[in-house]
Amino acid sequence: MIPTKSILKFFGLFLAVYIALMVFSSLTGIHHAYRSVFANYCTSWYNTFGNSEILFQFESKPKVGHDALDLGIYFVNHEMLAAAKEDAKRKGIKEYSARRAEWGLNSWLFGFLPSLFLTSLILVSPISWRRKGIAFIVGLIVFHFYLTLRLHLEFSEQISLHDWLSTKSGEGGFTKFVKRFLYIEFNYIMAFLVWIAVTFRKADFDGWMKALQLKA
Repeated sequence: MIPTKSILKFFGLFLAVYIALMVFSSLTGIHHAYRSVFANYCTSWYNTFGNSEILFQFESKPKVGHDALDLGIYFVNHEMLAAAKEDAKRKGIKEYSARRAEWGLNSWLFGFLPSLFLTSLILVSPISWRRKGIAFIVGLIVFHFYLTLRLHLEFSEQISLHDWLSTKSGEGGFTKFVKRFLYIEFNYIMAFLVWIAVTFRKADFDGWMKALQLKA
């Protein structure tokens, strides 16, 4: 027998917590702090890409609404950048620039909301607070590791669109195949899978199965 009332209660509690966290985040501006941390993390992780030929610069943009692209990622060919620097030095000019490509990212939709989704699932899970705390920390680490891998695929695609961004890490057949499934909604699916993986133990599932058998 399926415990319909328990499932509806869990879903209702989850929805209430999820909405509360979104409202709290909007009122306190936590998302802006997340965007800054996310940008700094990505900048350090992806400072170079593809045989040190590509430079990524994450820069915050003016944000209008939660559907705006609030991060700009700039792709620069290191050889072209070095040549521009050398040319400016030769001419005695302090400022220099090189050709670059730009790609926009919405950190609210890409990482923040799925993180709130994962956090809400953990908070309403029927486990102790100690386990919730551990699941929260481990879950966010695992989930953002997934986001890092996904960005790798996104960057590979963007680089492949520009011949002058020569790199051996361009988009290959495997990348194209995987990206067919990586819509923004997939981040929520991954957050759901991470929740199950880091929150529950085999003993939890065994206990629930026994309880269902007794009710049946």
